Amino acid sequence: MADKYERGDYTIPRIIVENKTQPLERQINKGGRVAIIGAFPSLKTSIGAYQTLRDLRDDFGIIAGTKSETDFDGALAAARLFMEGIPGHGGAEQVIVCNISEPSSETNVSGTVSDGGDDNVVVDPKRGSYSEDDGSLPDDVLKTLNTKLTKVKLENALAKIKGEDIDLLFIATSIEDDGDEDKSPGESKPATLADKYGLICQWLGDEFELQRPVQLVAPLITSTPSASTINEVGNASKTIKVTDATEVAKIFKDNPFLLAGLYCQKLTIAANQYQTGTQLSVIESAAHMCAFIAESRVDTSLTRKDIPGVVGVDEELYFGQNDDGYKLVRSGISVIRSKNRADRSFCVVNSELPSGYDISHIRSVSYLIKQYELEELLGTFGSNQNIEAFKAQLNAVNRNIMGTLGIFNDIDTNDVQKVSTNEVVINLKVDMAGVILVVDLGVDMEVN
Repeated sequence: MADKYERGDYTIPRIIVENKTQPLERQINKGGRVAIIGAFPSLKTSIGAYQTLRDLRDDFGIIAGTKSETDFDGALAAARLFMEGIPGHGGAEQVIVCNISEPSSETNVSGTVSDGGDDNVVVDPKRGSYSEDDGSLPDDVLKTLNTKLTKVKLENALAKIKGEDIDLLFIATSIEDDGDEDKSPGESKPATLADKYGLICQWLGDEFELQRPVQLVAPLITSTPSASTINEVGNASKTIKVTDATEVAKIFKDNPFLLAGLYCQKLTIAANQYQTGTQLSVIESAAHMCAFIAESRVDTSLTRKDIPGVVGVDEELYFGQNDDGYKLVRSGISVIRSKNRADRSFCVVNSELPSGYDISHIRSVSYLIKQYELEELLGTFGSNQNIEAFKAQLNAVNRNIMGTLGIFNDIDTNDVQKVSTNEVVINLKVDMAGVILVVDLGVDMEVN
């Protein structure tokens, strides 16, 4: 060990090297916390938060590649939210899970029911209470679980995650009509697709009002186009019913802060472009895109950006004005296409959402809103001195955001009005840079 000398002792000439490196902190300006609502191979009813896929799988008794994963869309989507198998990419910073799996009437008839707790423990008339050694549920229980997302299940799931510190909401199931045979208990009629999206939009709107803006990322699964509905003028999609997809997009047209992406294609992923790859379902593909969003800075437009791990799509869409690909993009649905066939890279055609705003605009303003410590004003006196001091706090946040997010041209919170003795109104005005979508090169050639 080197001899230690007091500082200021110059008797022995020497070199001093000091480590002043600051420890790394979580990357700022990322809205990487995702809540997932979906079916998992478990009887767990409580909410869990996970920072690694391993912890999530252990807690739910998921064994990769077995029925405990492959038969449950939530379990499959979770792997994509963490971008499993994609080197250099971790996906979501944190995943909060809300499980919708329940014992069905068939499960009860077989004599196997939940003990009501959060562990994968079942009760059998012959064996008593037991669970599998690896923590998973037995196959005979797994195959009888009710995994369909009814309106009541959706309502309960949204209530459970209300107030959670999240940035994105992912629905790991097809959002569709319940159907007569799946009418939710207590409902006078089966829930429609509009009923379910109405619940989701209401929840997202409530979170926004409470200074917790969250955006939805969801798979958009339509019926297969029939010969009578297929686009006969331009290049038609053979897998996506465009009229159905665009109707869903219209739901989000008037409120820009509810949505971060609707995805309706099946992607093929691989660790690198030289591998054959594995085709994902629409739900898994949407989860992969949700992970890409979650790991990106909030001021990132996805337009023309390489998507990590994606080496193919199930159907190539076209983008002439009469083609279905153009119609989907025009409606604000996120469509993926080949970017460079030589290196098998793929990108989002245009990340402009149904509201007309780019995803970078929505996520950046949402991030900004969360930075304001508005609760500090509650319980204080509405004196001019206090209001001016609070303005200064807001402006300090604005300067910090302006210095770190290049998308903002200006942020103004100076218009603070005391409308009554008990209420203050803060008017936030944001000026943001647009996303360049057209580059027009004028060529003037002369021969002398």
